[in-house]
Amino acid sequence: MRFFFLAVFLLSTLSSMGQIKTWFDLFTTNRLQHITATKSRVFASAKNALLIYTPSTGLVERLSAQNQLSDTSISALYATSNRAFIGYSTGNIDVIKNNEIINLPSIKNNLSLLPEEKKIYTFTQDGNLLWLATGYGLTSINLDNLSFDRTIYFLDSLGQRIPVIDIKVLNNRLYTLTPKGLYFTGTQNIGPLPSWNHLQLSNGKELGIISGQIYVLTYQNQACAVFRLQDSSFYQITYQPGMYKMKIINNKIYLLGPSIFVLDSNGNQLAKYDHYQSGQKIYANDAVQLGNSLYIADRYASLVKDLSQSIRTASLFSDQINAIKSAGEYVYVLHKTDTIDRQYDYRAVLSIIDEIGDIQYFTTDKVNQFLAMAVDPHDPDHWFLASDSVGLVEVKNRQIVNVYTTDNSPLTVANDYVKISYLKFDNQGRLWILYNSSTYPVLLLNPDGSWQAIESSAVGVGKPFSRFILTSQGFFYAPVKKFGLMAINPNTGDARVFYPSRRIGSRINDIAQDKDGVLWFSTSDGLGYLTTQDFTSPDFKAIRPLVQVTLNDTTIYAYLLDNANCSRIAVDDGNRKWVGTTYFGAVLLAPDGLSEINHFNVNNGSIVTDAIYDIEYNPLTGIVYFITDQGIIAYRNDSSRSMDDFGSVKIFPNPIRPYYSGPITITGLKQNTLIKITDLQGNLVFEMRSNGGTAVWDGKVLNGSSLHSGVYLVVCSDEQGKDKCVHKLLIIK
Repeated sequence: MRFFFLAVFLLSTLSSMGQIKTWFDLFTTNRLQHITATKSRVFASAKNALLIYTPSTGLVERLSAQNQLSDTSISALYATSNRAFIGYSTGNIDVIKNNEIINLPSIKNNLSLLPEEKKIYTFTQDGNLLWLATGYGLTSINLDNLSFDRTIYFLDSLGQRIPVIDIKVLNNRLYTLTPKGLYFTGTQNIGPLPSWNHLQLSNGKELGIISGQIYVLTYQNQACAVFRLQDSSFYQITYQPGMYKMKIINNKIYLLGPSIFVLDSNGNQLAKYDHYQSGQKIYANDAVQLGNSLYIADRYASLVKDLSQSIRTASLFSDQINAIKSAGEYVYVLHKTDTIDRQYDYRAVLSIIDEIGDIQYFTTDKVNQFLAMAVDPHDPDHWFLASDSVGLVEVKNRQIVNVYTTDNSPLTVANDYVKISYLKFDNQGRLWILYNSSTYPVLLLNPDGSWQAIESSAVGVGKPFSRFILTSQGFFYAPVKKFGLMAINPNTGDARVFYPSRRIGSRINDIAQDKDGVLWFSTSDGLGYLTTQDFTSPDFKAIRPLVQVTLNDTTIYAYLLDNANCSRIAVDDGNRKWVGTTYFGAVLLAPDGLSEINHFNVNNGSIVTDAIYDIEYNPLTGIVYFITDQGIIAYRNDSSRSMDDFGSVKIFPNPIRPYYSGPITITGLKQNTLIKITDLQGNLVFEMRSNGGTAVWDGKVLNGSSLHSGVYLVVCSDEQGKDKCVHKLLIIK
């Protein structure tokens, strides 16, 4: 059992003053899929986040899979008068009453079921029983004590389980919709499936009840048809291309999709809506009525009341991500888009998160998708965006000023399109471009607008790339998918493609340079590093480090992250290595890369998914962002960019009040600052070193005991002991 409080949105989660060493998410609440209502609150869900709206107060709350909810991939919502039930595709169930969340994990934990059989499709109530339509059949829950009452497996003639897509109770009968048609039986004597009545029906999706009669929505070829069940036969009452969802509200049929059709029980059209009153196009996924108001769960407009009032929080465009870029206090999220998005004029979309958590969208119809982004270090309003097919987009003050294609630049076509993989500015203000090319995969766009081809990059012709780095020595390194690593010295023209051995890992996924100048790379089989950057030398080879492991009182040596497909690696300002894996979660390694500081995964409950595809570290805020299969999650790191002096040192929280039990964070420090905590008499309480510009203290003294109330001094000095500052810290117990 857990309790939740009003969720603190991006306004606080992205603030540098939030609690260190905590996780938060950027899961969208934009694309709402399901909606329900108790007698006082509306609940609307996206894939991994839930909005709760209280009409009487106007309060909007947000719960997410990363922090309060028990799981990802919400598949069903249902509400009684005072409780909301959340069903997940994993079989998990959350019950919300007031501010309490109760988890019912029995179906999820059932090892006899296949993962796809556990999905909760929908709920319906019959007295004190709540019936669940699942991927294996039916299960009921006793609403008096939330205990599981009974389970009915739907089995075909071959013993294969049949999913139940929807369920309704009418006149003491259970009606269930399955891919094999409609099954129904009496509620008082429920037997195995062969004893149920069966009616053939193809492509059934939803059931509804009007005036004691069953209605069925079918969906095929992007069109829906509604049938009424009468005398064991189905009679079609309407057919609507483009619609795909049916809701019965006040004995009227609401067909939802790119429009909202309102029909009577005979299929006669009573009303049709294509736009909300704001002028925004409708894409309705679900609807519910509370009081006299109609609430719509929309794909783009979030929660809409009475077709006019938009109720939403700051939210990303979607959870489908191509890349993420942080620059200063801004975070830019480059989205994947689909056919529906493009029909709604969202072709290439960028979510822009500012320093207080507000979000705006930048979109254009000139390209299909954005794959990478570079922000001019001398002008934060000057961007370059890589497209997946056309070329390079230049933006100034959020207006497109140039689109560089094969017609007006040296960009060339490969496989019928221009696909740019990655962009990056160097310290001279030159834009480096990596793309699939039939000539030279690496181009330079100079500040004066002239172009330069890196001719030595011809060694990479015909090879697929993902990203690159520019080292402090001015070298260029780019992982080549399935081929190894392309290395270029632009000053001499030396270039080669390095092919890793199987012992290193058959595929290099990413490469990063740490604060000591060492090149680390992540592979399909762990981590490695390069012994030299002189790739003309025979010593240019990769080393896979061995780490000491104690197993059953025996010390052995094993390869670092052996057998883990390491997708990405990033280095923070404490020179620690952040490693993302595709099925092992995220790992934080010590500066030497040989010991594990922390491992974040589903098993220890720190994150909601183990599939990490990309990592972005923001040195200004210290936040580490992770692109996952569910969307973006983020960690408030205890490291940030070091400062040149102590002029911007901050301590938070300060004062420390009795209810606070979290860490105390000091920011604005110089690299490797020595911090001493003393009392007013100068007695040493604690000392530590900063990670980059940040240091974190648990508030305990050297012997592990807690501090008493009082004023303490925070004394900071640089590595040479020449620059110092002193700040006061008040602790109130």
